[in-house]
Formats: sequence, structure tokens, C-alpha cells
Amino acid sequence: MPIHSDRLELSAPRADLKFFRRLKKMDSNPSGKHFPDENSQKGTLIDGRYEIQLPLGTGGMGDVYLVFDKALNNEPTALKLLHKNISNELRHVRRFRNEVIVARKLSHPNIVRIYDFGKTDNGRCYITMEYIDGKSLYEMIPEEPDKFMELGDVVSILIDVARALSFAHSKNVIHRDLKPDNVLISREGEVKLTDFGIARSLDDDMRLTATGEMVGTAYYMSPEQLRGGEIDHRSDIYALGIVAYEMITGERPFNHENYVAISALHFTEPLPRASDLNPAVPGWFQDFMETCAEKEPADRFQSMDEVIEYLEDYLPSVKKNKHSAGKSGRRAKTSFTRTLLGFFGGD
Repeated sequence: MPIHSDRLELSAPRADLKFFRRLKKMDSNPSGKHFPDENSQKGTLIDGRYEIQLPLGTGGMGDVYLVFDKALNNEPTALKLLHKNISNELRHVRRFRNEVIVARKLSHPNIVRIYDFGKTDNGRCYITMEYIDGKSLYEMIPEEPDKFMELGDVVSILIDVARALSFAHSKNVIHRDLKPDNVLISREGEVKLTDFGIARSLDDDMRLTATGEMVGTAYYMSPEQLRGGEIDHRSDIYALGIVAYEMITGERPFNHENYVAISALHFTEPLPRASDLNPAVPGWFQDFMETCAEKEPADRFQSMDEVIEYLEDYLPSVKKNKHSAGKSGRRAKTSFTRTLLGFFGGD
């Protein structure tokens, strides 16, 4: 069933007309993503409310779609849908449901809003969430050699991410999976942190992982998290330092195809000098990244507020142009929506 632009434009606020025109173009693009599930095609109505429009991606645990919320005047919404076999496993359902429980504590301008948790008629669990029309930070990091993000943009984005995490930490929530995929930049330049699916609430008695089980992405995980031990908010500070390094150099500081080797690098190797890859990196920014990524939590910044204060001191001198999601991107040139798949087993 094709998308009719007149119908869409009548049901949308005037400010969103460009979005619906882009959506129509995507719908007619033969190179776009395919619907991964024959039972979840365009026009399929989920739970009597959410009408599927486009597939945004798929992962090991489920699929992500752009849907229209029929109860809210066709509001564009992102919907995560667990695979049916996984929906029957209590551990995965608890983890999926945890994303909603955690998100209800986190109402902040730099955190993606989560709306609802439910089940389809055929037993598949889903989450609906705020749809961000833009790109991921992963996509914004230039892939080409000798091309780098502007330092002012890097600092501004890091401050917004730190603000989101500072708020989460104030609610006793640790993200535990901070990475460029989970940071979204809207076309208006808003920075949004997403994917609290494996976040841990420190005041929550429900254990979603078995004792000693690691959750997160190894490239960005702190040594204590890689060991499977107890962690606190300073693990997110470590991850922020790793993300900052990747933003300013285009490379991960500890990179190996072998998981054990990556872990060993986190345990033993100091953060490489970013200026070896990007000569424009100033000493104060190297100091910032190294302090975030100290091996011992006690040697790092002790709070995201300290991170923010440090970066804001330098922001006026480095900020030249406001960051924009319209800049040339990294590995993908279509959509930011790969970010929504971090929950579903992304790398």
C-alpha cells in the first residue's frame, strides 16, 4: 500500500511536512531496507494502534520500525519488536521491560523518551519510543583518513551526553552501554541519549543478568565492567572517555577482532595519544580523555558534573560552528536509525 503524501501532510503539523516528504521518498526508494518479517509489513497494525511504515533495521533480538501512532494523529514513532521466540524467554522479556521501567525515571531533554510497553496478538513484546529524525553519532564520525570532527562540535556533544548521564546518575541509573551508536543527533542539532535497555538501577532489587555476566559493548567497557564485577556511575565516565577518543580521531583506542584481546588492552594499556592520529588535538583534551579512562575508578572524574565543568571551561575557546546532523557522515548515508539496534545485539 503506497504512502499518499496528501493524507500524510493533512495529518501532520506544518513544521513536519519536510519529514513526511522525505518519508515518501524513502518509501519509493528500491535500495531501502526490506521488511524482515512477513507478518510485519507496511500497513500492519500493531496492538490496534501502531501502523508500520518502514523498517529501520534488524538485530539479533528483534526489529525496529517507523510506525504511525493512530491514536495520536499519526505521530511518527519508533517501535522495537522482539522476535517471537525471544518473547517467550522470561529473561529477555524482563530486560526489554526494564527499558521502560528505567526510562520512566528519566525525563530529560537529552534522553530519548520511551512511551509504552506491550504485546502483540501473536505474543511479541514491543516498546514504542520517541522517533528522532536525524543521525547517530556513529554516522557523524568521518571515516576518511585525515578528516575529523570539529573540536567545538565534539565538546558540545560530549557536554550534552554528560548532562543526560548526570541526570540518569542522579536517579541512581547507570547506562552501562554508552557508545556512538546510542547517541542521536536530530536535524535541529539536539543531542539525545538512547538505549537504556541494559541500564541498571542501583535501587532496583531485580537482577536482570546472572551473577558475573557482562552486559555492554567491549570496545567501550571499563575494566571493572569487563571483569563482571560491581560497577558504579564511573563506568559511564570511562566509556565517555573512549567515545571522546573515537570522536576526535575516528578510531577506537582499543581495537581488536578478538574479545579477549580487547579486554586485555582495557586492563593494561594506557589511552593512546590522540594527536598521533589527529595533530590538532590539544593537550587539555588529551588530559580530559585520559582522566575519564583511568583504569581505577578513583582516578577518574568522580561525577558527570565534574566532566561538564571541565569541558565548559574550554568550550568558548573551541566552539566555532554549531554541530549539525546534516554533515557528511561516517559508515552510513541513509538514516541514523542503526542506533536503535544497540539493544538488539549491535557491535
